[in-house]
Amino acid sequence: MKRYLLIFAMLLGVVYSRGQSATDQAVVLQKCLDLPALQQYYPVAAGGIHQQVYIMQYPYVFPAGIQVSKFGKLVQIVDRSTVVDKQAVAYFLFQTFSIKGNKANVTFDFYYNYNMNKTFLNSTVVLNKNGDTWTVSDSKLIGR
Repeated sequence: MKRYLLIFAMLLGVVYSRGQSATDQAVVLQKCLDLPALQQYYPVAAGGIHQQVYIMQYPYVFPAGIQVSKFGKLVQIVDRSTVVDKQAVAYFLFQTFSIKGNKANVTFDFYYNYNMNKTFLNSTVVLNKNGDTWTVSDSKLIGR
């Protein structure tokens, strides 16, 4: 049953993403990961090396092949079981990811865990495209 739900969610994501170019999706996603207010929350391992960042494919499902990076590593876009199995220190859950024309609206939660004290930030981001350049016009990060 879980397999069918995952397949359905992935198909829904593909259908929903039509009209959004893969390039625009990757750029908008990268802008979200690079929000200045978010940088202080990315966990750092001993030796000052940043931990792997994950995006959980739920509720929004990104299309196969989308690639973004953080701290010189590709961000891993995975299912829930992988987040649990890898004991992810930080991961994103995107609720909405809408690109219509030259405007993008994104909402996500960013979970991070310092010393076993799980915390998350809720974020809304609005981006505008001028020519080929996407810029963040508004963003809010609320700790929970």
